[in-house]
Amino acid sequence: MAKNRFGSGYQHGSEITDNSLRKAYMMAHEFAHAEYAQTPGAEGVLKEFHKNGEFLEDKFEKLGVQPALRDPEIKKLNQQQIDTGNRLEHQAHERAWEVVTIMNRLLQVLCALFTLCAATVGQTATDASAVPCEKLPTIRELTSKEAKRVLAAFGYNLRQPYDCTKLTSRWYGTSMVLLFRSVPTRLDDQTNFSVVFTSSPHEIWVLAIASGMVEYPRVESDPHNLAAFNALLAGQTVPTTDPEWISLARSYLAIIGHEKAMLSPQISCAGGECTVELSEQQSPQVLIQWALSFDKTGRTARLQDVSRELGKRE
Repeated sequence: MAKNRFGSGYQHGSEITDNSLRKAYMMAHEFAHAEYAQTPGAEGVLKEFHKNGEFLEDKFEKLGVQPALRDPEIKKLNQQQIDTGNRLEHQAHERAWEVVTIMNRLLQVLCALFTLCAATVGQTATDASAVPCEKLPTIRELTSKEAKRVLAAFGYNLRQPYDCTKLTSRWYGTSMVLLFRSVPTRLDDQTNFSVVFTSSPHEIWVLAIASGMVEYPRVESDPHNLAAFNALLAGQTVPTTDPEWISLARSYLAIIGHEKAMLSPQISCAGGECTVELSEQQSPQVLIQWALSFDKTGRTARLQDVSRELGKRE
């Protein structure tokens, strides 16, 4: 199955720290779907999307996901469903973000006038390449009892349809990293997570990224996710050049679902620490500004902290 191009529909839900604006964003996202439904031709698109979703759900339940996808027509329809769902969610996201950006500006003006508050949006503290997982049943690590047990502990079941991507990077060594995004059979219903299989020692790490279209808050700095990435780095040498530091930083961001190309990289090292700053274009006007701090005093680099802020592209 092809890689999801846009990711979750609520693309900026976890970036909004003001609770009122966060709720407004999610409401605006839903109203954007309703707004789209009133446009010419939308009724036919939505009717076909829901009809195809019900058909695929029925086939996946009766035959199993992978056996069903061996049928070329079902595989083609499944890809069509992924593309349509991504397009509809991305349109709703852009409309919702437009609405909330205007609201935030108005709030900032009011706050400045009445000195009541300082409402803000986005003030939160890979070199990896990606290829589709064409044959999930052949990935031995996923079929083991241990893998199923760990996935079940996080509430994941691979009998459900997922769009799977295998991430590759020199920093992963002989370990394996898989990125999963659930196939949308209906709007606003998607789950994202990664699974890391380290080779030495053999461990299985599950990184929960998003549920119900919303990315988990501060997923980038979750201690569990940092530990999983540091486990991947066992046996790897400390980067010695700027391109290597950039490559290392991008390899982590890919694991948490941010595998897009990065802009304007900057590296600063002082003492035993190096910080990599990168910008990710989330939409034509919006950038996510990442900062990843690494400890380089040991035999291998260790990721210590990750932060992000939203910025506007000039």
